[in-house]
Amino acid sequence: MPAYRGLLKRVGSKEGDMIVNSSGNSTFGNVRVSGKVSMIEIGDTMLRDVGCTRDIYDLLEPGREAVLYVHRHFFGKPIIIGVKYLDDNRTYMIRFGSLVAATLSYLLIYPLLVLVGGFMIGLMGGKGGGFMSTLSVLVIIGGLGLCVFTAGMLVKNWFGWRTA
Repeated sequence: MPAYRGLLKRVGSKEGDMIVNSSGNSTFGNVRVSGKVSMIEIGDTMLRDVGCTRDIYDLLEPGREAVLYVHRHFFGKPIIIGVKYLDDNRTYMIRFGSLVAATLSYLLIYPLLVLVGGFMIGLMGGKGGGFMSTLSVLVIIGGLGLCVFTAGMLVKNWFGWRTA
């Protein structure tokens, strides 16, 4: 997974925050849990529609030499999981609870979606089997493998970058 190094030139606005209403006996009230940054320019690289938690967004300071640790969600959308400033050598990463939640979603929620999609492809082929049955099995195996691989890379990179 990439780590972008250079001068943090511009940080766009945070938009699309998801606010969870924790009703009941909770003392937290409304909690802001996710969102995206419209654009981030670091060095010669421009990242658009970057996923970012509120904690990390508050720590992005334009004008400083930094390293952005980015996880690619299924090799596509970039998600910032940490930032390191080179002048004071401090590293800020997403919290361990956020890592556990993201890993569990890769290992539990996304595989359920893959299974449903694979079964739907298999049902289009009818009872006789053939091409659609084979395709559904390949989609399920490939999708489950991709989910496990992405979760493993997220955990591996988080621990590796945290100690770097």
